[in-house]
Amino acid sequence: MKKIFRFLVCSAVALAANSSFAQEIIPVAPANLKIDGKLDVFSDSLANYDKSSKIHYAFAHDANNLYVFIKANGQQEQSKIMAAGISVSVNNKGKKKETSTITFPVVDKAAMVSEWRNKVAQSRNNSGSKTNRTPEESVAMRKETRNKMLNQYKEIKVSGLEGISMESVSIYNNYGLKTGINFDAQNNLIYELAIPLKLVRVSLDNEIAINIKLNGIEIPENRGQGDGQSRPSGGYGGGRSFGGGGYGGGRYSSGQGGDFSSMFTSSDFWVKAKFAQ
Repeated sequence: MKKIFRFLVCSAVALAANSSFAQEIIPVAPANLKIDGKLDVFSDSLANYDKSSKIHYAFAHDANNLYVFIKANGQQEQSKIMAAGISVSVNNKGKKKETSTITFPVVDKAAMVSEWRNKVAQSRNNSGSKTNRTPEESVAMRKETRNKMLNQYKEIKVSGLEGISMESVSIYNNYGLKTGINFDAQNNLIYELAIPLKLVRVSLDNEIAINIKLNGIEIPENRGQGDGQSRPSGGYGGGRSFGGGGYGGGRYSSGQGGDFSSMFTSSDFWVKAKFAQ
């Protein structure tokens, strides 16, 4: 089953390679598919890759659901996802227009700001003790921070879904929306999403358009009030690593190359797709 599924996904890549508005055939999902952040249905890397967002992705479907799979191995992309979430939009007319959107993870910004302040304070107070940590201790600290973030994701933001008037729902909802986010053994961030077709008004005969957006991080303007801190121009406290060595399982700072400003800017791409029957 995995070989057949991988073949169908690779066939979709061949179609996508010849169009700026990627054209794909969404394969039928394996019967044992689970949305748990483990990506067990794929025996190797996700075949599709978007250069602008720097993520691997794939889709699948069954009679009732559209499935979205994403893998991010860059620390900057991982931090961005964990701090601002991914928005997946589906247009049931195959148009490049957001009509039904699901955003996950949804971050508690107040908690995130508090975490940032704590990390800046810890960095200042323990600047001399960092060299005393063993590599194992540093890895353990990063994993602890990362797992703390993962455990805070309890909501899904929704817009334009059939029968849902609320702005957000619990990850334990009764609408059939399912999410999974985790890190694999290679430290890749894995994101999985199940969208009931009825919620986005889609049938298997539809040609649809799917938008995947890595949201830019929004920093409250009053983040630094009362503690002398301000919005970072190159990291935490002017050059400290983003994520505190925890969000993406590693460290990223403006001094390590790359465009740090992109952390605060959304990046997205569209895919036009049909369902394999």
